[in-house]
Amino acid sequence: MRGNLLLIVSAVAAFHVSAANSFFENSGNSDSSRITSVDVLLERLAGLQDYSASATYSVLLPSAENEIVYDVELQSAAPTDTLSPCGYLISWSVNAPTGKSAGFTSYSDGNHFSYSDERLQEYHFDNDSLPFVTGRGGVQRNARFASILPAFIAGEIGRMTADSAYTFTFNPDACYSGHSAVRLDAVESVKGYTARELSYIFDAMTGSPLRISVESNPGSISEQSVTVDYGVPLASPVADFSEATLISLYPDVFERFRQGSFRLENLPGTAMPGFSMPTPTGERYTYHRGDPFNRPTVIAVIDPEVASASSTVQSIRDAVNALPSATDIIWAVKSRHIDTIEQLLGYGLREDETILTGANSIIRDCGITAFPAMIFIDKTGTIKSVHIGANKNLAEIVMQKVALM
Repeated sequence: MRGNLLLIVSAVAAFHVSAANSFFENSGNSDSSRITSVDVLLERLAGLQDYSASATYSVLLPSAENEIVYDVELQSAAPTDTLSPCGYLISWSVNAPTGKSAGFTSYSDGNHFSYSDERLQEYHFDNDSLPFVTGRGGVQRNARFASILPAFIAGEIGRMTADSAYTFTFNPDACYSGHSAVRLDAVESVKGYTARELSYIFDAMTGSPLRISVESNPGSISEQSVTVDYGVPLASPVADFSEATLISLYPDVFERFRQGSFRLENLPGTAMPGFSMPTPTGERYTYHRGDPFNRPTVIAVIDPEVASASSTVQSIRDAVNALPSATDIIWAVKSRHIDTIEQLLGYGLREDETILTGANSIIRDCGITAFPAMIFIDKTGTIKSVHIGANKNLAEIVMQKVALM
């Protein structure tokens, strides 16, 4: 789960008393001395090596009526290299209008994995070091929700205290949900204007983060709030974040969506990936993952250079014409050459057809390696079945697959 904007977050909901008591009694550092300064706070945060917690992460965007709320589970361990302040495994889920979405991101020993939207991405330092050293610290430092881990929070506060753009107020005698806490408030100013207002609350003994909040562009039309509530430690944290552990936790993800095994044949039952491609008339057709279709739809990915391209087009059209209910066809043509496309599909666009050119993105994102490839999608945007290759029974195959949508 990677490349995120730096997020410093806040919380809005209080802990249940019993859960909060358990959290304060059992978290982190055994040193019972109270935190009295920012320097001591940073030491305690850095000392939270074997850390775990649940969290509720909320985002309120400008002009939005409701927050987007993520349920997050955080785990971290002592770093084994200088690429990241800690090793970690972060899993998350969110209820969206299109249904529940979930993912994870992990870093350990030069290996980074991120899963979201039915795509698994992985980076290995020994194979290619560039992703780990570019882009504001590398993929491992910019992963989704990594910034709310204690080790990353310590690094961010350390950077802010050395930056004259920030002013600070530290309260060593704060209270949070009836327990002793310390609070750090900060204001970031840019050219005389307030860019962000930040508030951090930590346990007064261990330094465990309890509540952190940020208001970006406060008072303006682009004001944005990001919030997180830290909960109790996880009941069963994993022993390590190795590849073997991840595979045992997410066997289906690694089997179906790992780059080496990410193929069109594995996509039935998943949401159609989003795509955006030009039409022959110069317009642009854009589909967002999770959006519904007006009717059952066949996406036919065609390479005009393949000998069977013309017969494939005719077979699909014959099948759709014979169906009792309306079915749309999207021709995703690998070529961008308009004359070639018109020669293949004809010069008159049928009412139930859409022609898209330069289909490289959909070929990549659907794991298509052979042509023709047909994707059968129901009205909810879910891939129901696929078919690869042409044969003399293709029209019958298309009819059967559409009938089952």
